[in-house]
Amino acid sequence: MNKGIKDKHVLGVYSYGELAEDLVKLQDDEIFEAIMEKLDAMFDGEASAHYVKHTLQNWTNEPFIRGASSNYGIPNSWRKNSETRH
Repeated sequence: MNKGIKDKHVLGVYSYGELAEDLVKLQDDEIFEAIMEKLDAMFDGEASAHYVKHTLQNWTNEPFIRGASSNYGIPNSWRKNSETRH
């Protein structure tokens, strides 16, 4: 609950798998459009109807993070690293 703030909502999107692979190829405005299309499909157009504003943080473009938060592009890296430690 928003502690006394009515009609205020926040949505965070964390993508992985095929969706992340598709989104990482897009520019920020295209990522936003793709996410809104999916939300509209899920909620019968209500996402666009109630849209106010957004902020997009594409972690794959951050030079010191390089997608680490998303784990995109490094499949099985944990397993490979843990195997080399034994």
